[in-house]
Amino acid sequence: YYASGKVITPLLEQGHHLISRAKSNAVAYLPVPEPQRRGKGRPRVYGPKVRLKDLAADGSAFAIAPSPVYGENNVALRYRVLDLVWRPVGRMVRFVIVHHPQRGAGDQYLHRTSDDYRAGVRRKLRAYHVHVQLGAIAQGLLQHLAINHMAEVWRGFWSWLRTTNPAMPPSELVVANALRSGLPAFFSVCDLVPGLKKLADAYRRYDVPQEGLRMAAWENLALSSCLFEQMYS
Repeated sequence: YYASGKVITPLLEQGHHLISRAKSNAVAYLPVPEPQRRGKGRPRVYGPKVRLKDLAADGSAFAIAPSPVYGENNVALRYRVLDLVWRPVGRMVRFVIVHHPQRGAGDQYLHRTSDDYRAGVRRKLRAYHVHVQLGAIAQGLLQHLAINHMAEVWRGFWSWLRTTNPAMPPSELVVANALRSGLPAFFSVCDLVPGLKKLADAYRRYDVPQEGLRMAAWENLALSSCLFEQMYS
């Protein structure tokens, strides 16, 4: 989890502190030096931009301290503390860059590890690949529905947009919203699609007013049918 301004600002306003990780490609700004004379206009907030990766590469700026991690004895950590201005919150934030002698190493000699460890690495890599592949498939289905079933998507979109143009293909966000709002209604009339009856019976929620959704189902049935047809074809 990487903290954002929407999380940090309310916590700081209530007097709390937040310790969080930062992305490896994060950037920050040096503090603005105090000017000798106050000029016209709004004073500067941000100084020169710096990359945390560049700051982490300067080994001479690091101090050494024993590791406080439970169970780690005789392990020395190298760390660097910097107070920089971070744009998401527009104020000074303390960054701590830590180098661990064993953890977080990019190079691993897997031929020296156990079979179980190597199997775990393979499972993790497969999980990454499957996650990316499923995301690509889902995005492709959204684009297919937006281009080839434009009218059905706009009829099933019940949310609000500042500018809506039904004559243009909807965005992937609009398609996803239309599918999401129509999915309960689709399952309420899924008896019309025999291939989905068994699946719906296993996962259907019975605390939803089915009769109220039945009329709305017809607006989204064509769109949802297109999606499931692509999934099962």
